[in-house]
Amino acid sequence: MTKEDHSPRRRAEARYALVCAAIAAGAVLFSWPFLEAPERLGLALAAAVAWLVQAGSFVVLIRNRGAEPGKFVRAWLIGLAARAVVVIAAIAVVAQELTEGGATLLLGLATLFFIMLLVESRYFRKARTST
Repeated sequence: MTKEDHSPRRRAEARYALVCAAIAAGAVLFSWPFLEAPERLGLALAAAVAWLVQAGSFVVLIRNRGAEPGKFVRAWLIGLAARAVVVIAAIAVVAQELTEGGATLLLGLATLFFIMLLVESRYFRKARTST
């Protein structure tokens, strides 16, 4: 593949990462005045983690688009497993530490994953290479 073949994919990756960062930042900024310090920290952590996991999962998925079906399904399962592991790890940390901002962290993480997943399909379609 030539450099031009990769440009729609790279633009989609960059745009999706920027949109997810805006969603995460918007959630934190909008909620900031309504939360106490521990909840602010929980939401900020959820936003950062959700952004990293979603952007990374999207890159893996996009780079395996058009590959043999088995590779694409594996890439999709990697993203699914990454989100599941992050949520389970967050539950384990919150349950063990009983942190004050734990509920906000878990709710923020689940909500941000959901919203970012809803937006993902738009950028997935834009990543098509022109033939």
